[in-house]
Amino acid sequence: MRVALSLAALPSSTVKWPSASVAGLIGVVYYVVRLQTQGFGGYRHLLAMVFIQNLLTQAIIIGAIALAIATGQDNIYAAPEYSVDIRTGASGVEGKTWIHAGGHALFGLVVGTLIAWLIGCLILLVTQKVSPREKISPSAA
Repeated sequence: MRVALSLAALPSSTVKWPSASVAGLIGVVYYVVRLQTQGFGGYRHLLAMVFIQNLLTQAIIIGAIALAIATGQDNIYAAPEYSVDIRTGASGVEGKTWIHAGGHALFGLVVGTLIAWLIGCLILLVTQKVSPREKISPSAA
């Protein structure tokens, strides 16, 4: 949604509100609830679900950065006001670079997945204590 709104020439101050990070965290909470209520799996299954979700998110972001590189036109994911140099921490750097896209491919995918998974694990731990699920025996299935 952010890319489409950005390409529609809406100002960045408007486009910044629909957040992929917030949507991702909502997805993690949904996964935890489904794991707990459906008896689907545990922590390692949650990791796989979070990884797949984050892979899609990072692919969209990398695609938006690649589009900005190809067209030479900033979008919300390549705008200097939202780009940070990870080496120095300086903001306002050029966002239309392959280094930026590569950072999302490596850092965003690995670290983002692990952080979301750890948050999901904490939520799952709490939900398991508050509402233990019944184990389904193989003979009952």
